[in-house]
Amino acid sequence: MPASDIHYVKKQITSTLVSLMEEKDFRKITVSALTKEAGVGRASFYRHFTDTSDVIRQYLDHLTCTWRDVYDNTPESEQMRLMLTHFYAHKKFYLALYRAGLSDMLRVEIQDAFKLSAELTTVRHT
Repeated sequence: MPASDIHYVKKQITSTLVSLMEEKDFRKITVSALTKEAGVGRASFYRHFTDTSDVIRQYLDHLTCTWRDVYDNTPESEQMRLMLTHFYAHKKFYLALYRAGLSDMLRVEIQDAFKLSAELTTVRHT
């Protein structure tokens, strides 16, 4: 499968899941309902994800890595603005995460990102 197709499938599944999370309890969203709504096959889903929680984990990891790459190369005086801008730009996802009771996943991801940033800063200054 070409990279553009893989990107399309993953994006379609992720955006559909976030939309469904606005309407229903996350625990009640099935892979069948998700793939039907996303217009992709179950085989395509399982080629990229293990379950609906994995969709959230992978997207959260993607957002955090993207944000951290920019954050680590931003002057300290701009880092708070950058972080708030990031959360605002992805507020639909983060609100869906919160409403689904999955905000602990975000907490862990943020803690890990800041630990890694602190380690990188220490390495750069030694």
